Amino acid sequence: MFRLSNIRVSYKIGALGAVSVLGFLLIGMIYFIGSGSQSHYQKLADDAVSVRSTTRNLLIELLQLRRNEKDFLLRKDEKYSKLHADNATAAVGIFDQLKLQLTAMDQSQLVAKIDAIRAGYGVYSTDFLAMVDLAHKLGLTPDCSINRANDPS
Repeated sequence: MFRLSNIRVSYKIGALGAVSVLGFLLIGMIYFIGSGSQSHYQKLADDAVSVRSTTRNLLIELLQLRRNEKDFLLRKDEKYSKLHADNATAAVGIFDQLKLQLTAMDQSQLVAKIDAIRAGYGVYSTDFLAMVDLAHKLGLTPDCSINRANDPS
């Protein structure tokens, strides 16, 4: 019958050392895998924060565009259409930046949604420019060409 007491002490110490080395290797491997997983998810979180920041900047630019449009319609001042054009250029740049970030994150579904939003934005931008052209044809102030011709006084 096999008994532990029959094994020499040097073999017992060697076996105990081998088991401890295997234990340390196992702990090291678990730490290495956990560290790699943690860095992967940290990168995803950092990318998500970056996309959130870009999205917030895009929202601010779109709100500024709407504000410039309303100011142009209410005040009939050319400076608001110029501000609108400047903000439109900035918004297009932010759309491009957001699309690049999402492509780098391999988020093809979100890229498709951004493309759809950008297409809608293109329609809005074209319609605003057409409205500005029409406002110029009609005259921005009551004493301009067409408005003055329609005034009975």
